Amino acid sequence: MTETSGTATTDGTRTTRELLSAVFRCCEAKDVEGAVALTAPNAVFIDPHYPRVHNTGTAEIRESLTWGIGGLEQMRFHEQRWYAGDDGAVTVEVDTHHTIKGKREVRFQQVFVAESRDGLLTRLQAFEPYGPHGILAVILRVMRVKKKLTGKY
Repeated sequence: MTETSGTATTDGTRTTRELLSAVFRCCEAKDVEGAVALTAPNAVFIDPHYPRVHNTGTAEIRESLTWGIGGLEQMRFHEQRWYAGDDGAVTVEVDTHHTIKGKREVRFQQVFVAESRDGLLTRLQAFEPYGPHGILAVILRVMRVKKKLTGKY
């Protein structure tokens, strides 16, 4: 098996960075099969934007991507900063700009972590910068209002 890094491979296969960029381009082109073709049969895809957050295998990944892409008029991923790990993983900060059906635009930043082996993605996980939920979110909101009104916590 050939390990890949963010910058080079030893056997001419695509790097993890190249694979992840290609997945972004496939999604922008609404090419589900192209994106799935870049994943290993037992790949893991994790993203809280999908009804099934944790997807394992090409069938689940295909189903989730079909759902996600189907609800959007347009997907755009602008890759900002890349970080390569010695173990073959890459991390990228992305400015995301999608248009949901009905012309509603959403823009947010997110981070993706990806791993590959033998020229295919084995793991892709999205991390969004959303704040905490539940009671902690309520406490933080109260603290922020207090800070705004008094200038201190």
